[in-house]
Formats: sequence, structure tokens, C-alpha cells
Amino acid sequence: MEQARSALLNFANEGLKALDTVKPFENDPSLVAACRKTLQFYQQTASKDIPKLTDFYVKSEEFDKLKKSFEGKSGSSRTQADVDTYNKAVNDINAAVKGFNQTNQKINTARAQAVNEWNDAEKRFADEHMPHYK
Repeated sequence: MEQARSALLNFANEGLKALDTVKPFENDPSLVAACRKTLQFYQQTASKDIPKLTDFYVKSEEFDKLKKSFEGKSGSSRTQADVDTYNKAVNDINAAVKGFNQTNQKINTARAQAVNEWNDAEKRFADEHMPHYK
């Protein structure tokens, strides 16, 4: 996951740099602007959002280990400290799930918006610059 995040960030950064040298077709910067906005979405996702998702997976793995250990003990051999630790871990993982879901929803909404804006810009560009015959 980290390799994919790093590659996405690198490609987004490289793409943004490359856009600085692109000249708009017939002085129409709409595709360049739409591409920039899409690459900025990917840059944001890779730099700020994916680490939150990765953190959730780490916490989930830790919780699974703790849960397995807790459930491996018989009820009579569990101490109050074991129960307290487990209950705290349950609360922590529940909060992490909520954060994961919120981040995922944010990413999905922003992705849909970026794709729709790109598609709209491409359609307007094609409508404007493609020759059409009657």
C-alpha cells in the first residue's frame, strides 16, 4: 500500500510540474486546468488521506492480535486489567473505523467530483474545438 501511495504521489507531482510547460490549445486552458485539479486531488489523496487509511489497517491488525489473545484466555483467568485493556481497544478500533469510513467517503466524493469535472471539461473542449458538419 505504501508503494502504491508513493508512486501515486510521485506521478501526481511529476504531472503537475509537466503541466507548467503545456501550452493551451488555441488559448483554451480548460483541459490543463481540469488536469491540474485532478492531479491535485491525487496529490492530496496520496499525501494526506491514504496515510489515514494505512493507519487504520495497522490499528486493525493490532486489535485482531489483542482480541485473539483476550479470547484465548478462559473467563476465569482474565484479570480486570485484561478486560480494561480489551474494552479500551474496542473503543479505539470503533473510533478508527469511524475515521476510516469518513476518510473513505471524503476520498470517494472528491474522486467522483474530479472525474466528473474532467469529463465535463473534456466534453466542452471537444464541443468547442472539434469540427462538426451539418
